[in-house]
Amino acid sequence: MEAQTGSSRRDRLRAALVADIHAQAYRQIAEDSLAAVSMTGIAQSLGLSPAALYRYFPSREELVRALITESFEANASLTERTLAETVGLPSGQRLRRLLAVTRAWAVDHPIQYRIIQGILGDHRISEADAVVSPARRPFHAICLLVAELPRPGALEAAMPSASQAGPGYPREVVLHALTIWTRLSGVISLELNGVLERMGIDADLLFEAEVDQLLPGTNA
Repeated sequence: MEAQTGSSRRDRLRAALVADIHAQAYRQIAEDSLAAVSMTGIAQSLGLSPAALYRYFPSREELVRALITESFEANASLTERTLAETVGLPSGQRLRRLLAVTRAWAVDHPIQYRIIQGILGDHRISEADAVVSPARRPFHAICLLVAELPRPGALEAAMPSASQAGPGYPREVVLHALTIWTRLSGVISLELNGVLERMGIDADLLFEAEVDQLLPGTNA
């Protein structure tokens, strides 16, 4: 029993230190970019020797890859949890909830959001597909819910339902979902970059107005 307790304690300490390493790396990224991640700087900030840090991450590349994977996984888990929690609600309300929690997560985790959006720019982001499949990400969930909603007539006319743009989704579904995703991603990015605040625009009200325009009649 003592051996198990000791092992559990070591695991907790290791997990806590890895979390601290990640946190320091995210701070470095916030000040510059993914390219700014420095193993030496992280070690110094945590009072570790570089050699000690390399026992947890064999290379800087491994650390950056871990940050990218963690960011995608956090977003994917949030999406899955939201879909599970809203089962039984009308599709429009489920989509509203998904967009709202995605924005809230982005505001609380701006660096992770920028990573998964590719805003920081890094070729390794494409490698996240091997760990977090596109089917687990918000855009797939948006397509899933949009497929159950009435679609604007203009989209129906422009994109015949026989045409496919993805597994199981007509092109007009994907186009409608993409319209929603790009509009809301734009609002979130403007909020995170401080543009809305500098313009004196209330981010909450703008977000709600955009959702109301994109999903009319779904707020009941």
